[in-house]
Amino acid sequence: SMYGEKLLCVRGYYYANLEKLFIEGKISRANVNSEDQIMKVIARDRYKFGIISLSAFNYKKRTEKIYDELTYSKNHQDDFMRYIQVSKTKKDIVEDLPSISKNKAFLKELEVLFNNYGLDISK
Repeated sequence: SMYGEKLLCVRGYYYANLEKLFIEGKISRANVNSEDQIMKVIARDRYKFGIISLSAFNYKKRTEKIYDELTYSKNHQDDFMRYIQVSKTKKDIVEDLPSISKNKAFLKELEVLFNNYGLDISK
């Protein structure tokens, strides 16, 4: 159980399944600026727990030796969506996304990017 523990979170992120526990004081939330900071703080044994995306975790473990001793929970993972954000002055980009997303060269580049983060493009 994590009751009574401090949980590192990214400042400004909303964690739907945990907000009630934060409000009730069962778990304390400590904010940092990035997922990378969460991993650094835990790797230095300053906190026990943090929430990060599995893709960021896998990427950082592959690229930085400091994270060799870190692991993740296997039973508390939620899928979440990421959205493309653009400036209102660039609305034409959003209108082009459906045709771009079907482009074979784009899909190949996207697959390489996903693979770098340990993700499966088919999901």
